[in-house]
Amino acid sequence: MVAFSCIAATYKGCVQEMLKDSVRTKAYQNVVYQNTFLFKDKVILDVGAGTGILSLFCAKVGAKHVYAVSVELDPFNRIVVSTMV
Repeated sequence: MVAFSCIAATYKGCVQEMLKDSVRTKAYQNVVYQNTFLFKDKVILDVGAGTGILSLFCAKVGAKHVYAVSVELDPFNRIVVSTMV
């Protein structure tokens, strides 16, 4: 698995590029969908969720609850913590 490292100023551009990478997104989707026993009825914490796409995959295969957490800098270089429940 290859990890992306994004500088705050280019975060949105990086996220857009990751979503456009259909091979990567499909590979992540396949891993989750082919291993539903790992996620079904479990509580999932997706740290560094970004777009939340992995969280959505987990929810779709029956996770009991999904917490998606993402930290980024706002335009004033303050840390912003976003959560999706």
